[in-house]
Amino acid sequence: MLNAFGTEGSRKVYSAYAEVDAPVLDMVTINASGRYDKYSSGQSAFSPKAGVRVTPIEGLTVRGTWSRGFRIPSFGEANALPTTGFVGNTSGIFNDSFLAQYGCSLATYASCPAYIRGGSYGQTTLASPDLKPEKSTSWTAGFIFNPVRNITLSVDYYNIKKTGAITTPDLSEGINAYYSGQPIPDIFNIIPDAADPDRPNALPRIAFIQANLINSDTIKSEGLDFEASGRFDLGGGFTFSSSLQASYIINLSTTVNGVVQSYEGTSGNFNLTAGSGTPEWHGSWQNTLEWGKFAVTGTIEYFGGYNLSAEDQGTESGDCGLLSTDPSGQYANCNVSSYVTVDLNTQYKVNDQFTFYVNVINLFDNLPPVDPITYGANNFNPVQGGTGIFGRQFRAGVKVGF
Repeated sequence: MLNAFGTEGSRKVYSAYAEVDAPVLDMVTINASGRYDKYSSGQSAFSPKAGVRVTPIEGLTVRGTWSRGFRIPSFGEANALPTTGFVGNTSGIFNDSFLAQYGCSLATYASCPAYIRGGSYGQTTLASPDLKPEKSTSWTAGFIFNPVRNITLSVDYYNIKKTGAITTPDLSEGINAYYSGQPIPDIFNIIPDAADPDRPNALPRIAFIQANLINSDTIKSEGLDFEASGRFDLGGGFTFSSSLQASYIINLSTTVNGVVQSYEGTSGNFNLTAGSGTPEWHGSWQNTLEWGKFAVTGTIEYFGGYNLSAEDQGTESGDCGLLSTDPSGQYANCNVSSYVTVDLNTQYKVNDQFTFYVNVINLFDNLPPVDPITYGANNFNPVQGGTGIFGRQFRAGVKVGF
């Protein structure tokens, strides 16, 4: 079983924490805190945090924070069994000299034999006991606005930079060396696949590439979080509440060997998301109408689409290069479209102990969009599509409290 996981270990952690929250002016409050951690495995770090809240006018609060953090390697990263994830072959990992053995080239990749186009290779991650802690610096800025009673609006910006991120090395270096006939760097171990029966003397495709985890990348994450909520008394015993939340990813990137790879709006990063994609937008909107013992709630979930490319898989952002892994060759759309679902929940509270409910999941029977290159499920992304592949579902039951 390739993806079996097992690890063991133990350590003691000693921590000290202090915090000060002080109003320095009528409209200004500052917060400062710090945490010191020491591990029996030898790592230690001090993590400071500072924040400020300013209320220039009634109903408006402006806030900001700055902090530093660290994370020691987990037992799974430092001492675990190898794990393998499979990635479909794309034209980007080959070169003309290799493909010439199979009667094709990069320009005619669609005519390459199925041994090449339909193949895949395993990326095997090996644990590393000598890993160092990851370190991060982050800051946020935003505001909360209450224009009238029971209505709240907020916008927050976040910026996170992580250095020494624990990751596998850039596997393309080893892959390129193998397919170019060059010496393979010592940090990689490549296991060739069985030869193509029709071309037994040709260099086989890669079956597995193995590499230890390393402290290498710089990961940057930048985005905006939005929230709006309100609660209203409609009279006659009716109450309506609404909550809208949305997030927008401005930048998600890694810097590997000085080269920046960006993933927002694409299928990557495969190392970070297991190929589940990084939609730029995600949001939900929940509305509830209550009267007496009844309550009806409707929830709309929105997942933004993404392009079928990933810079850590040898394709350029936005070029839909991963489509070359679609063995059918029938899916021509370069993008996985956005996806919206609506859930409906109704409940009747008999008393404090009994509540009856009826739910309709995916009310409009909206199936997830096609993702032909995902390896999480067959032609749909389980992270983006969730249980939507089952279509409309009905659930009924009772909640009992004691």
